[in-house]
Amino acid sequence: MYILLSLISGVFHALSLPGYNLEFLSFIFLVPLMKVVLNSSPIMGGVYSAIYSITYMLVSHFWLMSTLVKNFSQLLGYKPIAGFLTFLLFLAYESLFFFVFGFLVSLFKNKLNRVVYLYVFIPSLYTFIDYIRSLGDLGYTGGMISDAFYKNFLILLLFSFIGSYGVELLAVLINMYFYNKGIKTVLYTLGIIYVVFYLVNIAVVPPVPHDNVKLELFQTNYDPLKRYEKNSKLLE
Repeated sequence: MYILLSLISGVFHALSLPGYNLEFLSFIFLVPLMKVVLNSSPIMGGVYSAIYSITYMLVSHFWLMSTLVKNFSQLLGYKPIAGFLTFLLFLAYESLFFFVFGFLVSLFKNKLNRVVYLYVFIPSLYTFIDYIRSLGDLGYTGGMISDAFYKNFLILLLFSFIGSYGVELLAVLINMYFYNKGIKTVLYTLGIIYVVFYLVNIAVVPPVPHDNVKLELFQTNYDPLKRYEKNSKLLE
């Protein structure tokens, strides 16, 4: 059951991101995982959190395996199995950060004031872990839960003030609020949130200008492998 709940959290996270666009899941994605981690030992809390990470990365980044196995294997001349193993290493590396998250969440569950623990420690730790994984040569920011709000005008306004990590902090904070609530309260609160979102999007979103301002998109039409061609003249 614990593994299943970890998988559900990972799927909820992935489905809230661009491509699937089930944004409302971003407010409850962490609830199943928290029900697991808060009832586990530090080591198992880390393991379940790592399973969650692997799941959401696998579902949201499935396209990366095809790129590594097919495109880059042709470009760099290695066997497709090497691309597959690289993808597995990517999942394993990313999961290490969330192993630390689950370990620390479980480790401190009885050592802090409950309000501070749920509404300060966990949201801050999750955001900090996501920031840490963005650092260094292997740094990566893909899959952040704040990506789920790329179409939400009200949340986009917040990005200007608190950035992606601030929005992520708020999303996790709401998750922790819902962790302590029944399903009726969750559905009722989500309903109110999305009514507000809808009204703001109608009332505040600026109209498209009609003063001859144009936005055009150009995309090249040639084999993607040629983008990595070392001969610049061929690209030109």
